[in-house]
Amino acid sequence: MNIRSEQEQEHFDHVAGSASEFQNCFAEAGMVRARLASEGSARINALLAAGRFVVVEESPYYCKATDAVAGMVKDVVSHHASREEAEAAAAPRAEVMERYGDGYVCVLPALPVRPLDASDAPAVCPADDAVPF
Repeated sequence: MNIRSEQEQEHFDHVAGSASEFQNCFAEAGMVRARLASEGSARINALLAAGRFVVVEESPYYCKATDAVAGMVKDVVSHHASREEAEAAAAPRAEVMERYGDGYVCVLPALPVRPLDASDAPAVCPADDAVPF
């Protein structure tokens, strides 16, 4: 039973956007996550442009009302003059993140990927009648 008049209900639907309170909270969390991700990316890019090695943590951003994950956020943990210092600083943090399975830690800029050569040739699959299963 609705104790509001039709006019009151229309007003509340308009104000709430015809969404539940939890849906509105989750949408707001998504907007906050987008802002935090943008700010984090700007800090990371500024440090990389300055030639620093940056320890970056990417972790989930949770909605405070629903505990749902609204997305991932990258942020600067620390920055260093050499890759060795950055990797040493990242190791303990990466261990904690791995233990709890809640995000990851990496060092930027990433190491270049080694180009493929002849030793990386894919394995040859046997004919169908030679497969033992």
